Amino acid sequence: MKYLTAFCALCLLSGTVVRGEDSQSYRDNLNAGYFLLHDLLDNEHEVPLLLDIKTAPQEIQDFAKKVSLTAEDGKVTLDKIRDSDPKISWDKNPLPQFEQDVRAAIKGDKQHQLLFGTKDANFVRAFLVSQAEASMYAANIAKIMSEQDKNPWHQREFSHISERWHALHEEDFRLLRNY
Repeated sequence: MKYLTAFCALCLLSGTVVRGEDSQSYRDNLNAGYFLLHDLLDNEHEVPLLLDIKTAPQEIQDFAKKVSLTAEDGKVTLDKIRDSDPKISWDKNPLPQFEQDVRAAIKGDKQHQLLFGTKDANFVRAFLVSQAEASMYAANIAKIMSEQDKNPWHQREFSHISERWHALHEEDFRLLRNY
């Protein structure tokens, strides 16, 4: 406690103002979350393209469109948030190169499985399992962003995004029971 008091006194004497929500590490952490969510929403927006190549029942096609629209809505929200705060950036991948490589390998494996490794009901199951993972990840990124972003408007928007992806996750499991 005495060190914190001394630090605050030093800051006052030097004229330096340090606010937690403006610290570089806080901003870097938030921007990492923005990057991860924006990147995921970009990928999820393109989900219906897979069904241009593969055949699936109408309810799965409708679900894919719902995923895409939810991703698009999330991207619009992120754009509005970024427009309101010039310190927000999702242009730089915050993950270590090794993690980026692992994720690229997983993505390649999933794409190969969905495009070439499955068909009919096996394709639908693989697709829904993949979507269950993506929707849970999106819901939780948005949840953590709502907890860590200090802006009340951002918190509400992230909570809403999280709720929508949780709902998609539940719908995904309802559909998965049929296949």
